[in-house]
Amino acid sequence: MTWTGLDVPDGRGGNPLWSDPGNWKNNVVPQDFDDVVFPTGVATTFKFDHANNLEAPPELFQPFNSFNDLNITLNTLTIADRDFYLGGNPITLKSQLLASSTFSDGVSWIHCDLRLLGNPQSIDVESAGATLVLSGSLSDGNGTAGIIKQGRGTLVLANDLTDFADFFDEDDSVPDDPQSFESTSNSFTGLVEVAAGTLEILSPTSLGSTVHHLG
Repeated sequence: MTWTGLDVPDGRGGNPLWSDPGNWKNNVVPQDFDDVVFPTGVATTFKFDHANNLEAPPELFQPFNSFNDLNITLNTLTIADRDFYLGGNPITLKSQLLASSTFSDGVSWIHCDLRLLGNPQSIDVESAGATLVLSGSLSDGNGTAGIIKQGRGTLVLANDLTDFADFFDEDDSVPDDPQSFESTSNSFTGLVEVAAGTLEILSPTSLGSTVHHLG
């Protein structure tokens, strides 16, 4: 399933809700175990237009430009560009979380709680200039999960509010006042391995209850 966002020819979008068919390619809302992609080509003005200081989401949903109001288990979740800011309900993730090579620089941010079914879970940030921020709670979906950080880019685990705010205060490419959105401790268990790139830890609880290995 591919996100198209608010910029839809038939005009049935106008909100960032996952349950709105107008926000998805071919008007098909994701179902359990689908592969969901946030692609390149979504108009900047329907994300965040930094050059013109414009924010696309309706005020009710700001700063999120994609808001999960479903109860859903995904097979994979791919972020293929910068400036996506996902919020809403928890997502159970069976397989890979990927920031693909077309996401070459800048920041995208996921503020949904993630329940990890991978054993361990692969999180791949492919491009060296890309930063993927996970600020929701990470937990085991079924047994021992853990994380393998792959790719040359940066993964930030930012589930502590104070450090989370400090991180964003230093980066002009993200929306204002992210500290107004609560997050909780990570509780996943299992291996944490950094196979490539950078893993930034902004909270004493970001690594859950884990064993760590730097590749």
